Amino acid sequence: MAQRDLKRNTIARQHTLRLLLALAAGALVFLLLVHASEFCLDQYLDRSGYYDTHDRQYVQSLQDYADREKVSAEDADALTAWGDQQKNVFFQVYADDQLVFQYYSRDSRSFREAAGMEFLEWIKSYPVRFADGEYQVIVFGDYYYQPFRYVMVGNVLIAFGVFLLIFLTGIRKRTRYIRKLRDEIEILGSGDLQYEVTVQGNDELTDLAENLNQMRQALKHHMDEEARLTEERQTLVSRLSHDIRTPLTSMNLFADLIRRGDYADEAQRDHYLDRIQENTANLTKLAEELFQVTRSRTQGSAGVPKETVYVAAVLADAAEALRLSGFTVEEQYDGADGTVTIHCPSFSRVLDNLTSNILRYADPMQPVRISCEVRGGETVISLANGVSPSEDAEVSGSGIGLQNVRSLVQQAKGTVRIDQDPENFRISLIFPLS
Repeated sequence: MAQRDLKRNTIARQHTLRLLLALAAGALVFLLLVHASEFCLDQYLDRSGYYDTHDRQYVQSLQDYADREKVSAEDADALTAWGDQQKNVFFQVYADDQLVFQYYSRDSRSFREAAGMEFLEWIKSYPVRFADGEYQVIVFGDYYYQPFRYVMVGNVLIAFGVFLLIFLTGIRKRTRYIRKLRDEIEILGSGDLQYEVTVQGNDELTDLAENLNQMRQALKHHMDEEARLTEERQTLVSRLSHDIRTPLTSMNLFADLIRRGDYADEAQRDHYLDRIQENTANLTKLAEELFQVTRSRTQGSAGVPKETVYVAAVLADAAEALRLSGFTVEEQYDGADGTVTIHCPSFSRVLDNLTSNILRYADPMQPVRISCEVRGGETVISLANGVSPSEDAEVSGSGIGLQNVRSLVQQAKGTVRIDQDPENFRISLIFPLS
């Protein structure tokens, strides 16, 4: 905060210094122009006879008025009436250097000041014949000031132009930067969040550009994260939808066995019913996971719960399901009896996917080999089978099943290794030993 305040104070001082410099330059130019223009204009007007020409016009007008109206030099009312007809005029009537009459426009401050002078020596006097004799008349009109007013206005405009030139020259670079920022903001507005806003200088515009870049990066990160989460949700929904089919297939198999009475005794029938119930529970769990995925925007960060799985028992159930489907199953559990466990909450889903693939693509004439062994602090579970030579089996699947297996095993800190050739397929699941 202190650094930002210091930066703002520095920027304010720079702006103030630039403004004062421009004002000083404008004021200096104005003073020089005033002195030079007054001297030059006064010399020109004197030499050109500008004053004498206008004085004689007013004097001739007064002479015509006096002849026409028979006005005497002491007829104040008549002389005032003539003065009122003129525009901003001041005149005096003298007899032998004695002031007889004077008139000035009352709305002019300059003429009021001139009225306080006894005699304007720098203004020429002209003879005028009145009804009572000849008198000397001094005329002083607005035309004395008018050229200087025009020149003064020009001086002000020139000085203001100098001020603007110096001030705008100092900020011209920043003006170009403003236009550049405007163009870059339009680029961002079009949706190109990869474009980086140019940062230059050390003022408010620099802060604006930095804030724009931060906003761009935050928005881009948010959009990328939203796209990633959307893709993850779609992938999870696809995987869960795929996994739902396997319990349904198993339930349909056991239900068909029970319906046909294809069981040795009541105990085996109850076992089939237990398997149906287990698959029902798996379906319920999958449906709940699917609901959670579609309802929430993000996945929980609490991690994968540690659910203990008794490997031999689960593998035996998978082997039984394959046998009931007509496959020959060979089981081998080297050093892995019923006490061996792993932490994989979705291990049943893993085996459902694997057995589903075996039912679809394995050669039923070749045995399925299921093994589990403990070695080097790891539990290695393998399923191997021959590949069916039928045309149906040659049709490639969607690959979702194996993707699900790999994802679920990785969530449990395990790894998946696949070895295959055109005639054989083997998948190994490797978990840390619990």
